[in-house]
Amino acid sequence: YHAHVRTGVLLEELLEVERALEQHHAALELAIAADALEMQADSYNNIAWLYLRRGEKRSFKDFSDKAAATLSELRQSSTTRGGSEAMARLDEFLSGEEKRKKEQAQRAQDKLGSQAQAQKSEVLDVESENLQEIIERLHVPPAERTEADIQALLAWIEPIPYFQRRCNAQHRRALCRRARYEHHQESFPLFEVGDLADKAWVVLGCTPSLETYKGSVDVMLDGEIDKVIHAGELVGEDALDGAEMRGNTTIVSDDGHDDVITQNHFMTIHREDFEEIISTYFHPHFSCFPHDTSLRCNFADLGDGGVADVCFFLINGQNQVLRSLELLYNNLGPLGATKVAELLSSNVKLETLDLSYNAVSDEGITAIAHALKINSSLTSLSLRSNRVSHHGAWVLREALSGNSSLRALDLKENAGTFADVMPNLLRPPLAYPPDRKPAFPLTQPRDAGVTSGFR
Repeated sequence: YHAHVRTGVLLEELLEVERALEQHHAALELAIAADALEMQADSYNNIAWLYLRRGEKRSFKDFSDKAAATLSELRQSSTTRGGSEAMARLDEFLSGEEKRKKEQAQRAQDKLGSQAQAQKSEVLDVESENLQEIIERLHVPPAERTEADIQALLAWIEPIPYFQRRCNAQHRRALCRRARYEHHQESFPLFEVGDLADKAWVVLGCTPSLETYKGSVDVMLDGEIDKVIHAGELVGEDALDGAEMRGNTTIVSDDGHDDVITQNHFMTIHREDFEEIISTYFHPHFSCFPHDTSLRCNFADLGDGGVADVCFFLINGQNQVLRSLELLYNNLGPLGATKVAELLSSNVKLETLDLSYNAVSDEGITAIAHALKINSSLTSLSLRSNRVSHHGAWVLREALSGNSSLRALDLKENAGTFADVMPNLLRPPLAYPPDRKPAFPLTQPRDAGVTSGFR
């Protein structure tokens, strides 16, 4: 019996729970055969605790109940016999059993604590390894960065709302190629009020990695912490927005540990790199650089999404150089036309816009017409072959009554002929609302739909 119990305890210490159960069950059988109640109770308790370690709560309860019943039987038997020696032995057994249970519970708690600490250490080690990997990739010269480098850095850039708002996918990739690396000790001032705003930082983390501190910076206001920028967030974006001087003071946060000095690590985005990137557009069929005055995107099959991306690039980059934009044969529909309308309503100073051979339709024309009411730079607009009906032409007529810049408009090859509309495009609109489709005569020649160089 005792040999099985000792073997079971040893296997339990070695985490061999299944084999330990086999030994304790064997001990229990011997105790039952010998009618040794004390040993039976001890074995029941041993088995119950092993089932609890396996997470089998029902089995744990069953064997705990059997242990309690056996101890009760032992007490009654000893009382019936009246043997003081037996009672003393029982009390000694119960006292030892209670002590053993406490020791087992303490061992289990210590083990769980050790496992939790090991898991925390493992997590911290993984965080340190990931941070070290990013630092190594940022040390690779921009021209030598591989696709794996770009993808790893994108994992930090893409989730940041600022870059989602200001950059398209190509811009974010270009930022990853240009990004640089910095590290600063806790309490170091990144910048102070009045400093030159020339860069922004993505907080990557700190070393050593701590359980309660992952790296952060404090944005100060009137000497007090206004907000805290944590790892994975952007600080100093005012430089990327065009600010010349810093409007606040920002310092690397204290880690809160007097016995540890941490280094915070940053991905640095320089303003000159950012401005050049968002002013450049790359596509397999065309490209646009900061000093280009014309952009030809013809036959690129951009669709509404691609045209929206081009318009976003021009608006977001606040392009003041481009004067001519061609979007012929791009499967452009009403949704894309609304983005073109946003471009015409922005401060981009386009003078020539060619949307020929698309599918703008009356819905898209309505959006463009509203933009023409406030646009003051466009002098030439081509809407040739865009499924425009008389209704769309009358919407344009109303919009152009308040436009003083447009000099040439091409409406050839559309759904109707506009000889009765075009001569009056620059006159006040008719009294009836444009959402009613007038019954115009359609007997005029097809080329009558062109007015070029009027006024």
